Amino acid sequence: MINGIPLGLEATRLLALWRDGGRTPILHATAGETRAEDIARLLREVAPETRAVAFPPWDVLPYDWAAPSPQAMGRRMAVLRQLADPGAAPGIVVATPAALLRRVPPVGAERQFTAQVGEPLDPEALRAFCAGAGYRLDERVDEPGEVAIRGEVVDLFDPDEGWPYRIEVGDTVTAIRRYDPATQRSVEDIDRLVIDAASEVPGRAEDEEERGIDRRLLDAYPTLVPFFDHLPGARLTLGPGAARARDGALAVIAEAFAERRRHDGPSGRVPGPERLYLSAEDWDRFASERGTVEMDAAGAGSVPAFAEANRPRGALAGFLRAQGEAGRRIVLMGHAGRDKARLARRLREATGESPATVPDWDAVLAAEPGRVVALAAGLDRGFVDEARRLAVISPREVLGSRAGVARAEGSATAWAVVATELHEGDLVVHLEHGVAKLDGLESVEVEGLDGEAIALGYAEGQRLLVPSSEAGRVWRYGSDEGEVALDRLNTAGWDRRRAKVMRGLAETARGLIRAAGERQARTAPKLVPEPAPYEAVAARFPYEETPDQARAIRDALADMASGTPMDRLVIGDVGFGKTEVAIRAAAACAFAGRQVMLLAPTTVLARQHHRNLQRRFEGSGVEVAHLSRLVGASQAKRVKAGLRDGGVRIVVGTQALLSDTVEFADLGLAIIDEEQRLGLEHKNRVRALAGDGHLLTMTATPIPRTLQSALVGLQDLSVIATPPARRRPIRTTMSNRDAATLRQALLREKRRGGQSFVVVPRVEDVGPMAEELQRLLPRFDLRVAHGQLPAKEIDEVMVAFAEGEGDVLLATSIIESGLDVPRANTMVVLRPDLFGLAQLHQLRGRVGRGGAQAYCLLMTEEGQELSPATVKRLGTLQALDRLGAGMAISAQDLDLRGGGELFGERQTGHVRLIGLALYQELLADAIRAARGEPAIRREVEFRAEAMGTLPPDYIPEPEVRVNLYHRLARTLAASDVERMEEEVADRFGPPPPEVVALLRAARIRALARALGVTRISAGPEAVALDFEPGSGAEEHHAETVEASGGRLQWLKGRLVLRQASADADARMALVLDLLEEIA
Repeated sequence: MINGIPLGLEATRLLALWRDGGRTPILHATAGETRAEDIARLLREVAPETRAVAFPPWDVLPYDWAAPSPQAMGRRMAVLRQLADPGAAPGIVVATPAALLRRVPPVGAERQFTAQVGEPLDPEALRAFCAGAGYRLDERVDEPGEVAIRGEVVDLFDPDEGWPYRIEVGDTVTAIRRYDPATQRSVEDIDRLVIDAASEVPGRAEDEEERGIDRRLLDAYPTLVPFFDHLPGARLTLGPGAARARDGALAVIAEAFAERRRHDGPSGRVPGPERLYLSAEDWDRFASERGTVEMDAAGAGSVPAFAEANRPRGALAGFLRAQGEAGRRIVLMGHAGRDKARLARRLREATGESPATVPDWDAVLAAEPGRVVALAAGLDRGFVDEARRLAVISPREVLGSRAGVARAEGSATAWAVVATELHEGDLVVHLEHGVAKLDGLESVEVEGLDGEAIALGYAEGQRLLVPSSEAGRVWRYGSDEGEVALDRLNTAGWDRRRAKVMRGLAETARGLIRAAGERQARTAPKLVPEPAPYEAVAARFPYEETPDQARAIRDALADMASGTPMDRLVIGDVGFGKTEVAIRAAAACAFAGRQVMLLAPTTVLARQHHRNLQRRFEGSGVEVAHLSRLVGASQAKRVKAGLRDGGVRIVVGTQALLSDTVEFADLGLAIIDEEQRLGLEHKNRVRALAGDGHLLTMTATPIPRTLQSALVGLQDLSVIATPPARRRPIRTTMSNRDAATLRQALLREKRRGGQSFVVVPRVEDVGPMAEELQRLLPRFDLRVAHGQLPAKEIDEVMVAFAEGEGDVLLATSIIESGLDVPRANTMVVLRPDLFGLAQLHQLRGRVGRGGAQAYCLLMTEEGQELSPATVKRLGTLQALDRLGAGMAISAQDLDLRGGGELFGERQTGHVRLIGLALYQELLADAIRAARGEPAIRREVEFRAEAMGTLPPDYIPEPEVRVNLYHRLARTLAASDVERMEEEVADRFGPPPPEVVALLRAARIRALARALGVTRISAGPEAVALDFEPGSGAEEHHAETVEASGGRLQWLKGRLVLRQASADADARMALVLDLLEEIA
């Protein structure tokens, strides 16, 4: 709500203005970008004929050193293209003043390329369009503004679309499919795709960084024009706060220009603001010409939160009755999805009848006053419009925290991909020969047929060529060589190492089975909260839950109500909403009558959690206490007494909570935040305190042992991979240390009203850096925090900064855990080579917690020589700057460091000896062996001439082929091969004969494994199958052999099919037929 006007009310009043004005186009300025998006979305849902769109601003500041993202510029160009289409132009455009002040390409500059199923498409024309429209060529298209053109298949991610698309081309376009960027699999077919430009500037995307986006824009067009030129005759309307936002944006433009002129000097070619932006006079002239309408909150009313009332049904019934008596129409929004049945049931309970479903806003306005109608469009908060005699209710008011999320679920992050894919130069481990370096693919000739082999490099220059059909014997070891020594071929070292690991794994497997059994045997209190107070706490969450977040909350509450002790690990990137999962679990426990303990690794984080929980539980009757070294002796004594007698229901603290002097009356839930900062001893102490209670552990970058224990099932796992709505990835760049760049980065953040961090690796670096910052920015309010300051001073500085005091916080890595600073959007890390990968990601997560574009600048020393491992580590951080990267970084960290002993102290463990991937496989085998179950993966010896290959002209990228060979060799069942067949055809087009043969060979192996076949022999006159000894194959297949009429017979334990085959293809078909016959 802005200045008292609900978003839904602003949208519906805008709709009324558009209709009352004869549907003359409206350009509506509103105060925030998120609000603009939500207003446009709601208008499209309730009145599709408006074709409402949001016109976004650039996601960089005026005169910035960084170029705007393809997503920002591509979406802007899509709006310009839509406005140029008379038959489909939007009737309402919603934008922020900052978006409207920026001049745009002139009318006629919009570009598009259309693909239509059944119509011809020239790949070279598409390639030329993409090159001139700002698209970047990439092997794997999973980010906006990327394109891959592979013969008959084109993958393209239009920035205006939420998903990438795959276009198949023959003589005509044969298919256009939307696909998941994480899995690369198609999910929906469409008939027509309009492809918009990914940049406002014609030319290569790379040029934007080289020459500067502002200069390129001015060089590309005779003149840049006001956005108003693209919407002639449109009226201008202003939402609450828009005028103030315009003045603020104009001030930022003026300050940015002055600073850029000062930095570049008088000889610098800095374009004047008049060439790039509208002035206040320009804006006022357009506003005067178009008859501006300003909205206010007159006649606006609110809707009570019925779910929080002691008698929700009665509260809802009373409200509906009052609205009917006032002669208002009543509309229930969000009547769709999983909420539809719940809302209908609640309404029947309150009124005795279900709501009548209506299709659009016209039907709402035509409804009988006092009668409840339902609309599918989603809305977060309801409102009352007294002027138009309307009462609008959202699912949140009726269902509380059980209301479904309004936005669609996005693609889950494929966070483990980094640690499973093979790349040239990676360390790998061969099951029989040990650790080697992956040198790539080499062409080989087998039985007169072309094929490929995986080339492995061993110690002393030794090499091994592994047939692609045996790629399953090669496992990824890691991406960082570090101190790992390559094995030598034909020596006993690898065999000894593998035997040692196998003995340890057998012991680990027995421990896992024992621990799982003990956990299942234990009972825990069934914690089910009182609904009304729980809903009151949930309703104070000011954001919409993401799908993953909502799922994690549901799972945690279900665990706590199950009667079995919860032991759940919640992994979510920094700022993805793990804390809200903890708050909901704490509320469920407290309102079920048990105590809650939340353990944080630092005093600052504990204090922030305490303040947050106090705000959320205010007025609930639940006392929330704090216990750490910052709490005075008398206060600590009172808190401990409250924990002992049960008066304190929730306590937040540091390791002080683990003292022997702390006793709980009825602890029901223990929560560990930032578990990677706590030692094993502390975590075991928490488990002991929880006893038969519940345990919830949260982290963004779990230590390898924790992640490993979750992956093997020792803990339940919740992954929060979907980012908050419109959360932007943190742009991460690396450069040499430079005073001018540092000054500009900090100034640009202050200009947009934000705060910055400057992080140094050592305490002794703080003093010199503070002097440099005071010299560069004498008017800045500089705050300092490091580990050698008194604890109370550290706490005061960091909490004050989090509450908005100060421009820059100069600190060591003390800030990496949990400090939530909503206005901080820039971080500069000096000497990043002295930080670990996960540590850098945690530091980076301190910025970008809101909707603004955030930046992390890694500054190395001038002329500094970085080791290859350091370059790779920093490169990983730059590459993984997407949302949710923390989980990929955890997988990378597990990949590099090893998983640790699950029941021991050491963090490196056996994984370091053989690599994570092989360790996981051997551990799974050991667990099955300990349970007396057979191994699910059996090697099948099978050689034939027509084994197939992946031709480079079908899949040009060697790394893609390596990974496909590896995945095919690892398939366990024929159904897995079928899915891969579909994926290959989906991603790369119809497979050629060589690929068909390769997939057929994979299907043969998968069927053979399932049947217990260990060897397949195929010749011109017969096919023979060898089975595992003691498998009972003769008895099992007796009926099939008898029914074969003598075609099949057993000879010396082998099943033989005597049938001639003319060539290799015929023999492969014969083998497949035989396996399918006996399956």
